[in-house]
Amino acid sequence: MNEPDLISKLKFIGRIKQNEKVNTKYLYTQNNNYATSLTRSLIYQDSRENLVTFLNDVMEKAIKLITEYSESRDMSKKQLCVNVFEDFINSKEGLKNLIVTYKGDTMFGCRLDTIIQHIESKEFEFNKKLQKSGILKKQIYKQQQLQVKEYFGNIVDSDRISDNEINNEINNEINNEINNKINNEINNEINNEIMPNDIYTDE
Repeated sequence: MNEPDLISKLKFIGRIKQNEKVNTKYLYTQNNNYATSLTRSLIYQDSRENLVTFLNDVMEKAIKLITEYSESRDMSKKQLCVNVFEDFINSKEGLKNLIVTYKGDTMFGCRLDTIIQHIESKEFEFNKKLQKSGILKKQIYKQQQLQVKEYFGNIVDSDRISDNEINNEINNEINNEINNKINNEINNEINNEIMPNDIYTDE
């Protein structure tokens, strides 16, 4: 299996925009206009059938790789499995844009919808499988570390930081916000007592 080729194709599908058509032979997008229709019909002959075949082929290869590599003991394959899984899920965005592009073709839109539903069913299945194996948990954990670094502006040792340290950082920030709010309310009450709202003037 050509892994780089598969990953590139998944990323390509995920980045297809609305009103773009795909040249399945050379893998590039074209604007949806009269000139594109003409070239697709006469010069670089392509069709919606070719597109569906291409999409189904890429998705099935991705499913096969994720299934195989999720059970591997090779850490590099496990990491690759997570990367392909993410691109597999992100490819739905490009498929949804294709539905908009071909909105005049109901049956073609239904075929694209079917591919999306197939991805979503596998997404649920793979999520459970990868979480159970611990692969996805490690990936999520790394993302949490990055979020903590960005949120607090601290440089945290990503290899040594623990879940408790992450939780402590978050809890400390929450407690600080609560204490600040309480102090502000107390100060407001004190100011109101010193400077009453009713001001009496001589008539």
